[in-house]
Amino acid sequence: MPRLRMSLEVVRAVLQGRKEQRGLFEEMVGFASGTGSLKNVHIMNDLAQTVCGGAPDEAGDLLCRIIREGFEDDRYDNSEAALRRDPRYGGAFERAYPVTLGAEQVRRLRLAARALLNVDGGMYVAGDQMASSVATNIALLGAEGFRRFRIGAFISSVLDDAGRQRIKEFYSTDTDPVSRTLKPIFQQGVLVDRVPRRSGKSSLTPLDQALGDRLGVLLSQPLSKPLLLRYLALASCMALILKIYGAGREAGRPALLALPSQSEGASRPLREKAVLSLRRGVAEFDRALSKRIAEVSDAALWRSAKPGEAAVEVTEGDRLKASAALVEALRGARSGGDDEEGKIYWPQDFAANLGRRAGFILPKDGRAGWGNYLALSPEMVEVLVLMFVPHGQQLGWRTFWTRVRDELGLVIGTNQPEDAALLEQAGVPNVSLQDLSDNAMALLEQSVRRGVARYLPDSGAEVGVYE
Repeated sequence: MPRLRMSLEVVRAVLQGRKEQRGLFEEMVGFASGTGSLKNVHIMNDLAQTVCGGAPDEAGDLLCRIIREGFEDDRYDNSEAALRRDPRYGGAFERAYPVTLGAEQVRRLRLAARALLNVDGGMYVAGDQMASSVATNIALLGAEGFRRFRIGAFISSVLDDAGRQRIKEFYSTDTDPVSRTLKPIFQQGVLVDRVPRRSGKSSLTPLDQALGDRLGVLLSQPLSKPLLLRYLALASCMALILKIYGAGREAGRPALLALPSQSEGASRPLREKAVLSLRRGVAEFDRALSKRIAEVSDAALWRSAKPGEAAVEVTEGDRLKASAALVEALRGARSGGDDEEGKIYWPQDFAANLGRRAGFILPKDGRAGWGNYLALSPEMVEVLVLMFVPHGQQLGWRTFWTRVRDELGLVIGTNQPEDAALLEQAGVPNVSLQDLSDNAMALLEQSVRRGVARYLPDSGAEVGVYE
């Protein structure tokens, strides 16, 4: 059979997109995913700027210099004297730290700002872009390169107008403790959004609609702003992971077996099945991706690569078979999911790295060879409860997880025959009903310890946020 040498450069552009054109990965999952370094802080920074319309033009540079008390940078003198006479920042620094405070008090206040703002090391030398995980006001936001992946735009798109307005209100008020503490160093001025908007709007899948509804319930909970923003970050992280692993399935909804994070161990009975459920999500994604590649009309993709050009060889003829062979070859050739220039970075690599950082995917170190699986910490179960149970209400334990399964595609085993049937249909066969029951009980016990579930006198259980 004749062989076709498909250009790797063209294939990469088709999958990952070009500067002004979405690639197939972004079309399938709703956002770009070409990094392994994204954290929750970047998600929230992007979402806030997407909803609010950008960040102050200073883009966090003043904040970066303020917190670098005692640091010597090649480009900047961050001393108090230098900042007071700086032509760009001198006025703002003087308003925040009047000279009458004295040098020692100014030093202590700057160190306090660093301890609070840079708690996760996300703020760098001025000009190198920044993001603070505790930013609770638009005046504390800064530019950072991960906004180019348009994750904030995706999350914003699944929310309704009320949800977007709620987020905008969060970042517009300054009555929370973080904002009140840092108000003297707020950046002011016209908001600037440096991320170009995409033309057109993708249609929402049933999973997207469910995520939007559930994020809306979370945003309506009467919690403090810092806590609610933290929970929104965790829920958004989970949403991205579910979106990626469900992208190849009908309705965009995955079928993932989740285990409790507090009983991690290699001998856990369902671990192999949980790993397999993630892998089946990858396989379905690859199948859907192959179909989309076969439908690409770009002549450059189906033209033989130039002599000496990096290429992948596939059997010429049937485009669907050629596309499937291409995906298989690319999967086999990828190396560990780093960000080296020229690599094709798969959405599932993005999901695994993000999930490990958020504690949503275990093991945290993938080098052991056990395989990734979904894990629910007590805090993550609390977030799910806040997404499904409005304030002041309760929901039966089994009913709660049935709704989570039907809307988001997460299975823990509360409804053993139904859950096993769903996993079987998704390509995870022969799941023990007893093991599913034990898994659900372990999650119930950790949820009771967390205070988001309680046992009932009739041997049942319910979830809710209790006073």
